[in-house]
Amino acid sequence: MEHVIEILVLISSVILKCVGMPHQVRKLYKTKNSQGFSLFYYAMLDLTYLFWIVHGIYKHDWTIISTSIIGAIATAVIVFLIIKYRPKEKVLIVNSYS
Repeated sequence: MEHVIEILVLISSVILKCVGMPHQVRKLYKTKNSQGFSLFYYAMLDLTYLFWIVHGIYKHDWTIISTSIIGAIATAVIVFLIIKYRPKEKVLIVNSYS
């Protein structure tokens, strides 16, 4: 029974990451704008996946390791695109020659 649960966790985790994450990547790449995406959220999510990878290695649990690697890669790509496409700050130049 434990083996069946591990397989279900693996399948559902992969499906979740293959449906939601690629959509976010496509949206960022297509619009070239990361406004509305939280850099902090995705960076923390990526850090959490890295901790799960370490935990999986420590426990020798390939279900945790494999699903967390997929999530870590996907969120790392999103973090990269958020940084790359973040809105540029406008510089206000004030004329002091009045």
